[in-house]
Amino acid sequence: MVSLYMTIKISAMDSEFNSYFSSVGQNLVDDLIKNNKNTNVCDFKTYCPRSIINSIFITPTDEYEILGIIYVIPKPLDMTILAQS
Repeated sequence: MVSLYMTIKISAMDSEFNSYFSSVGQNLVDDLIKNNKNTNVCDFKTYCPRSIINSIFITPTDEYEILGIIYVIPKPLDMTILAQS
């Protein structure tokens, strides 16, 4: 049987876990702002290296993805049907 003392103790522990984990994101943002000389931390140029000119990245695909794209491309109008009418 769970005593009232154990229930209060578990509730306090739950509260501490919740407090810690719900503040992780804000604490990280605060540390980034504090340690970053540039105040615009949302600018990707502050944490990404220079890009490589004339480069491209294509994610891997498979035949099903290609077929799915082909099937949704509108079909060209058949001009022979129009010529006969």
